[in-house]
Amino acid sequence: MGRSVFPLLVLALSACATAPTQHPVAPPRPTGKVQSMPLPPSGELPPAQPAGASSPREEADFKASSELYVKGEFTAALRRLSDFERTYPRSGLLPQVRNLSGLCYLMTRRPEEAATEFSRAIQPGPRAHQFNQYVLYNLARAQFEANRIAEAEQTATRIDSQALDRENQVKVHHLKANLYLKRSLPQEAAREALVASRMLPPLQAEELRPSFANTLDQAIQGLEGTPPLEELLREFEDSPYADLLLFRLAGREKAQGETAKAQVHLETLLARFPKSPYYADASSLNVTQEPEAPTEGRTVGVLLPLKGKFARFGTRSLQGIELAFGLFDPGSPDTKVNLVIEDSGEEPEQTVKALNRLVQEHHAVAVIGPLLTKGIDQVNRRAQELRVPLITLARQEGLPGDHVLPAGITLRLQAVELARFAIQRKGLRRFAILAPRDKVGEEFTLHFWTAVESLGGEITGAETYNPGETDFRQQVDRLSGLFYTEARHRELEELAKLREENKIKKRTRKTEQFYSLKPIVDYDAVFIPDEPKIAGQILPTFSYRDVDNMIFLGPSAWNSPELASRGGAYAENAFFVEAFQPDDASPAAQRFVESYKTAFGSEPSIMDATAFDAARILELAFERGGQEPSRAEVLDYLRDVKGYPGVTGTISFREGQFYRDLKVLTVKAGQIVEAR
Repeated sequence: MGRSVFPLLVLALSACATAPTQHPVAPPRPTGKVQSMPLPPSGELPPAQPAGASSPREEADFKASSELYVKGEFTAALRRLSDFERTYPRSGLLPQVRNLSGLCYLMTRRPEEAATEFSRAIQPGPRAHQFNQYVLYNLARAQFEANRIAEAEQTATRIDSQALDRENQVKVHHLKANLYLKRSLPQEAAREALVASRMLPPLQAEELRPSFANTLDQAIQGLEGTPPLEELLREFEDSPYADLLLFRLAGREKAQGETAKAQVHLETLLARFPKSPYYADASSLNVTQEPEAPTEGRTVGVLLPLKGKFARFGTRSLQGIELAFGLFDPGSPDTKVNLVIEDSGEEPEQTVKALNRLVQEHHAVAVIGPLLTKGIDQVNRRAQELRVPLITLARQEGLPGDHVLPAGITLRLQAVELARFAIQRKGLRRFAILAPRDKVGEEFTLHFWTAVESLGGEITGAETYNPGETDFRQQVDRLSGLFYTEARHRELEELAKLREENKIKKRTRKTEQFYSLKPIVDYDAVFIPDEPKIAGQILPTFSYRDVDNMIFLGPSAWNSPELASRGGAYAENAFFVEAFQPDDASPAAQRFVESYKTAFGSEPSIMDATAFDAARILELAFERGGQEPSRAEVLDYLRDVKGYPGVTGTISFREGQFYRDLKVLTVKAGQIVEAR
């Protein structure tokens, strides 16, 4: 069965499996790549497995397979290797044959089949010890790419690194780093990446910098505060990638106001790493802490798009904020809140300038917004520098920071709640992912994958497609073992035998069962993080490819009549999340809906409700902080929110954002209803 793993999560493992030599022929490495970022090529080929008896004919046949592998003709090589094993079932070359078969499967993105072959290549006895270490690495890598993380980690612990050459020791450490990343253990991941970097010669360290720096930087992003970075720097100051540690540490210290420390680390970077890719940024980084702008009473900044194509969304969010502060209810108590509204524009530079004005000119004690995800990293970073609480409404969180408090219905929140419902309420355990190849698809996939594994579930396969794609048969076939049919040659041979026995000569609708393989469905549900228009095209494709009665999971965007109209009967098996429905029977939601209709003459949307809750939470912080609370006091109160009964659910601040219990909806008889 074929399996492709989502590229964002494969994490820089490419064309790096090892091909043990066989006397007298050793297959050189092919030039093709399995993934996008390179690891060190194998320098000296590993030693051969001590072979049993083998004839010149066997050696010639194996050499022919090796040559096909070198040319990148992996499918042809697999056919020859399969024939070899049937022809010579007792050959002493079988360990090499199976290892080479595994490499061919890896090169064609079939890690499950590769893992099977590598497992079969491992031989008992001390004579095979050195050979087995290379095969164990290949096996661990295949298990990683198949997302069998626990097995990959167990296999990696079996590798005797001392039996490997130096370059392959580097690969083992890099693989372990990516395994730790997958398990959300950033400190251990960073340490393994840095251990590997120490073993690289200077020229190779520069050649491989994009791959290693990517892994290391992902680990750094998962670390909390500065102490873990300081510890890593003390331990690995001699690493060729210590410049990345210095640069990230200085950035965090600057954001926290530790300018003296930041200056020391930047100067160290500039002195020790004149060729660093971070040299220019380090030279221009201003670590002199600007004085904190004063605050003025309860001035609240609002940062929303008020002009252009996103103005209608900004206007709805603004209405929710104004309603929360009682600006349209003469009978409500005076909150003494002074709203200052700035147009965020559509470009990051405009948004940052507007944030500067809210804090430096209008002296806002806190800011609600932005709403758009474009430029969210720059805005978050600037809020950190200004030390102003920023309650964002965007669906992407952006760079984390002590002063950044995501309050939108974020991708992470949706993915976590959807995984929780599927596993804990529906009893599902195995999932496939079919996602667009864009930033939202990648982020949604990462959060869903992490949530599923943290709840004891498993991702059995993941596929991507280009935005704008209209034909999804190939992706569905890859997920269901129908794409790489040569890997199922035994079943194909059985079908051919049945056709012969039944004297079937022509492929027709009636005889199709004697020609077509059945799908291998090792997943209970499919997560499709895309708009209902696209989902409506994907859902029927599974049934068309004989994957029937599948359960589909999706984001809040599926809460639209378009899903049922486009997906038809296939949408009846769909579940998706939402934070607010106007017909919600909860008292908080009904009061909000009535107040909104009275004030604006229309029914509120999720956008109004989310902004309303964000403003009410801020008002609660003001109530606790007195007449003129400081930014630090407001920030403390906001981060301490627990169990707030919002109109979008019960809200608590944890793990760096405002979480709420989302509703799960489904389609019944063409209508969207709450799932039971």
